[in-house]
Amino acid sequence: MTAKKFWSWFILAWIITGIPIFLLHGVPGVDTPNHVARLHVLASLLQGPELSAFYKSHWAILPNLAVDLFVTPIVYFCNINALLLMKIFLVNSMGVTGAGFALTNRAITGRWSAWGLFGLLFSYSYVLGFGFINYLFGIGLALLFIGVQLSLKSRPTLRMLVVAIGFPILLLNHLLALALGAMALIILAIWQRDKCRKLWIGFTVGSLCSLFYMKLAATVGVRSAAMYYDPIPDHFRNAFFPLYFSNLFRDLTFWLVVVGVVVWLVVRKLGNDPKAKEVVATIPNFKVRKTNFLPLVMLVTFTLIALALPHMAMTSAYLSARISIWTILIAGATVERITIAPGLILSLLFARSADVSQRFLTWNTTFDQLKTDLRVIPTESLLYQMTSLNSRPLQPYGWNPSIIHADCLLLLERNVFVNNLFSLPYQQPLENSPEIKFDLRDLYNRNTEKSIKLNRDWLVWHLGMMSDRLQQRPVYIYFVKSERDKLSPDLGQVLVDRPRYTIYQFR
Repeated sequence: MTAKKFWSWFILAWIITGIPIFLLHGVPGVDTPNHVARLHVLASLLQGPELSAFYKSHWAILPNLAVDLFVTPIVYFCNINALLLMKIFLVNSMGVTGAGFALTNRAITGRWSAWGLFGLLFSYSYVLGFGFINYLFGIGLALLFIGVQLSLKSRPTLRMLVVAIGFPILLLNHLLALALGAMALIILAIWQRDKCRKLWIGFTVGSLCSLFYMKLAATVGVRSAAMYYDPIPDHFRNAFFPLYFSNLFRDLTFWLVVVGVVVWLVVRKLGNDPKAKEVVATIPNFKVRKTNFLPLVMLVTFTLIALALPHMAMTSAYLSARISIWTILIAGATVERITIAPGLILSLLFARSADVSQRFLTWNTTFDQLKTDLRVIPTESLLYQMTSLNSRPLQPYGWNPSIIHADCLLLLERNVFVNNLFSLPYQQPLENSPEIKFDLRDLYNRNTEKSIKLNRDWLVWHLGMMSDRLQQRPVYIYFVKSERDKLSPDLGQVLVDRPRYTIYQFR
């Protein structure tokens, strides 16, 4: 397949993949509304003082800055809605991941093939579902980085510069993107017996620059990041099943179909290969090209990393599952000799896109209702999120990302304080205003009298720490719940009550 023909197929596949994002009235992902609201607030702080009572900008040398650096200036200078720009960013992230997969496959196999479209199948997965936006973009850049440096083997000086500059750029997006990109580079270089001296000079320079960046950007000491292992069944589940997006049964069915297609292609390839028919009779004399084992080596290596990693209190949960996404992508990009028709990939992408679109259209009903209900909260108010642990909103059978952090999107319409916005001190380019004092994140309860009282007392304490002029502001609670949770008079007057959430006026 020629490069022109391949990229024509790729653009069509990319368009099919991105359609569901623009059908959803909100944004997909648990954390994604927080990112949208933060971008809006950062741009608004440059335009006027309306939100300065609640937030302040904190631009510094920080990790995980991809979405802030690339999107915030566009929101500010072009005055474009942050929600629309986030959708564009998400679709572009899918495209970068797909292009990185294709380029890496081309660099390793030496040819363009429809197999290079396969990476787009992973667009709707665990990473997007939880809204790990910087890591999502980092995965794409890491794949692109691997493909570009492999493509420059005949130009060692340029390859050295790409590696030296690429490492800190990956770190700018996400620490894990740098770690996985560097490890993939090492594995591929060892496997191919790459003796390019300039490659390792670039590797050394890039590593030193990244360490210097990390030193400047360090915000949390290693000792403060508690590490622990989940129970063994949960740990294996997280490591080996990162591909569900929002419905366990439907997502599992889709991936079983994909696996079935790949197995069918492998069997057909072996059946059509004359050498394969002689394998049994000529095992002692049969020589298999070592590159045939490269996908297996990549899978085993990164799977072991995923299993070995504990959770860390100061990172996003399910770290090992996110590595599994990378494992499948990088191993798939090294596949050489399986031929697949573009129409087959497009059919799988279309089925996935249609299924996700149907889910998003269902979510729109809930999202639109919530957006209307949140308008009962007046401007200049304080809004606190409280989540019932009975609702288990992050479990596949109770998944509803359209409501978990959607209260953050209220900031796009009016000036309020939202406690669960990403404004961690010294870890984000946005912080709470000094008038807010301490950072109070999500409030959790088990819908028991004791837990509700504890949350209420904690909230009263936080309100008492604010400046005098903020202590008199009206306070509201956005309570995410299960259908069996009961209303609590201790949380205030009920303004809106829906099956999955309640809005209280605390005072």
